[in-house]
Amino acid sequence: TQCTQVCTDPQSTQSTHVGTDPPSTQSTHVCRHPQSPQCTQVGKNPQNTQSTPMCMSPQSTQSTHMCMSPQSTQSTHVCTDPQNTQCTHVCRHPQEQP
Repeated sequence: TQCTQVCTDPQSTQSTHVGTDPPSTQSTHVCRHPQSPQCTQVGKNPQNTQSTPMCMSPQSTQSTHMCMSPQSTQSTHVCTDPQNTQCTHVCRHPQEQP
């Protein structure tokens, strides 16, 4: 029943991360400090309800997105490809068995 939440730590050089639980030591960093060229911001894409940009680098064609698919039992993904052809599951649907 663990799901992914986005937390930010302005005092950390890896300020944006995705973890299963804020108090948990388990977390997967998907975005570095805003001062890092590998990340600009965390925001939503109003043109695509199934794609929320997590980390995009204007100096690179590589981007990391968090996508949610309401039609899938694996609702949350972190994708390196905007087309979602390459995804790593970081959060499963609450109704899905671990």
